[in-house]
Amino acid sequence: DDPMRGELLALALAGSPEQAALVPLRGGAGEPALEALRPLLEARDRVFVGFDLKRSAIALSRRGVQLSGELRDVAVAAYVANPAQVVDRPEVLAKTHLERSLSSAAERFGAGAKRRPFDQVSEAELASHFAELAALDHALLPALERELDRSEQRAIYDELEVPLVAVLARMELAGVRIDLAKLAELGKRLEHELAESRRRIF
Repeated sequence: DDPMRGELLALALAGSPEQAALVPLRGGAGEPALEALRPLLEARDRVFVGFDLKRSAIALSRRGVQLSGELRDVAVAAYVANPAQVVDRPEVLAKTHLERSLSSAAERFGAGAKRRPFDQVSEAELASHFAELAALDHALLPALERELDRSEQRAIYDELEVPLVAVLARMELAGVRIDLAKLAELGKRLEHELAESRRRIF
């Protein structure tokens, strides 16, 4: 679940709302598969459509593949079109914008303590769910872009939010550098100020 720490088990790819597939990346098959996909994923003239593409970019980068091209995220598009709607659940977006029923991840794999880890789920089950989501994204984006046009937010999405996805992924990968000496100095100063405050109170 955490793209900075988790294992990349598979990659769901779709070329249209009707065509999708899951590429398994577990075990020894992972590196050859990613190398075969590298020219596609790193092509700067490609447009990638997906759900939470920042996570995908981070997970791929940790495996040495830089997701290049334009990243058109349907969750971001949904938020810009209507910030009040639920945007982190694909099945809700499918129902709202396409009138399609879709099983949630919780329904397929369980929730909370009963959720099955993805590394214990068969490739057939992963393909059934995530390939369907990849195809769904291609159906959702045109519907969401029409909503963006109606709400007059299309320029914000195209010019600001789309480029920002890749920027945020790079920022998260870079992390934050902490000056430990400065942090220790600040901690001592705060301890001194706290002690002075206690002395004045008591």
